[in-house]
Amino acid sequence: MLQIRFAQTGDRDAVRDLLQRHPIDASGWRLPMGWWLETLQLPLAAPARPDALPADEPVLLLATTGGGIVAVASFTPGFGTRKACPAWRLGRTVHASEDLKILHAVDTLQLSHDLYGSSELAILAAIPDVASGSAPCGLLSAVVRMLKGSVSAGRDEQVFVRLRGIHDAAGRAAFWQALGRPFCPPALGAVDQSGAVPAHLAHWKAGVAELLPRLPVYGAFLPAEVQRDLGRVDPALAGFESGLERLGFRASGLVDLIDAGPIFAARWKDVGQRSTD
Repeated sequence: MLQIRFAQTGDRDAVRDLLQRHPIDASGWRLPMGWWLETLQLPLAAPARPDALPADEPVLLLATTGGGIVAVASFTPGFGTRKACPAWRLGRTVHASEDLKILHAVDTLQLSHDLYGSSELAILAAIPDVASGSAPCGLLSAVVRMLKGSVSAGRDEQVFVRLRGIHDAAGRAAFWQALGRPFCPPALGAVDQSGAVPAHLAHWKAGVAELLPRLPVYGAFLPAEVQRDLGRVDPALAGFESGLERLGFRASGLVDLIDAGPIFAARWKDVGQRSTD
């Protein structure tokens, strides 16, 4: 049976090992991964008052069994109030001409900061037995139950979860190659070419967003395979997608800035209401 608790100083080595060996996002694109690896070099302790998490400060949650730590999660209250959290909003525009008898819909992407003020829940790493099949449902339910008893949040506060999108065998996202990389200067070469984001650039997304188009981008200009992958979850994370839906999360219409993976969101008061666990 899974037990959820806050990370403590003595967990540092085990947490670092799990983050490195069994990351949910092996590409290095996702925000907290490098940041947490760097943070684990510093003193780490559980919140002094678990019933009142520090505002706007991320905390590490650990899932354990008799065999030790099996998953690592993070929760950041009010994520978007301290650092910008850009994303693409999927939309649609319609071109119509009655004289030409044309009615044509085109998908669009608009740079958005709709997640401002929302809290973020992230599953950072999990052993294969916990990350596959129906196991993610149990993991997510246990984490939510723990947070519900520890976090003082407004009933209408929004919490979101990002899931990895489609990547190739080398860990690169075709979406980034088509709609991100062309706008990155050579100074961002490490990010631009390999996707291995250095720990000191953990919050680089907010900066990169400043370089991206402000006006809506027509999806029709993107390669066909990129259009197909918009908002799709990596098949390996299908269990997390169904687990989030079971807990009341729904696709928000926002997709990740890098791989166009879907962002799920729900009001805090609704989270867990659909679960039968």
